[in-house]
Amino acid sequence: NIIINNWNDCVLILDNGIVLIGGTPYILFSDDFGENWTNINDTISSFVLEIEEDINGKLFFGTWNQGLFEVDLITGINDEIIDIPSEYNLYQNYPNPFNSFTKFKYTLPVESNVKIRFFNVIGEEIISENLGRLSRGEYEYIFNANNLTSGIYFYQLKTDEFTGTKKMVLVR
Repeated sequence: NIIINNWNDCVLILDNGIVLIGGTPYILFSDDFGENWTNINDTISSFVLEIEEDINGKLFFGTWNQGLFEVDLITGINDEIIDIPSEYNLYQNYPNPFNSFTKFKYTLPVESNVKIRFFNVIGEEIISENLGRLSRGEYEYIFNANNLTSGIYFYQLKTDEFTGTKKMVLVR
């Protein structure tokens, strides 16, 4: 794969003959090494600063001021802006207070080893789950408290470089 970036355009040339050129307001696509071109952009009106391919073959266009767009060469540009986390975050569970089930989200800015731990109000660890090595992104965890009594509990997200703890209330 070859990537060329300059102020006006960026180009991605894949080994299978696909060529993409990003500029303003166009994203040109060719699947025959540039013999024929199609404009696949009907969404982005900003400068396309970078085109990248991930390990799964998905294409992403980084723009000057509109964020990051994923491109599906079959259906075109996904209008949804992909929010790639830039920092670790552990969010408050919802609902809180809860009865039996609650959930919380967390974000990882880089691939990380992830462990989730739960503590009672006096600091005793009651549940621990090693989630393994997770890739960068946003995740949701559903907590089942069917075996616990009413009270205040704490949940903790621990990675190689981050530890975050939040309080939750179980009401029966």
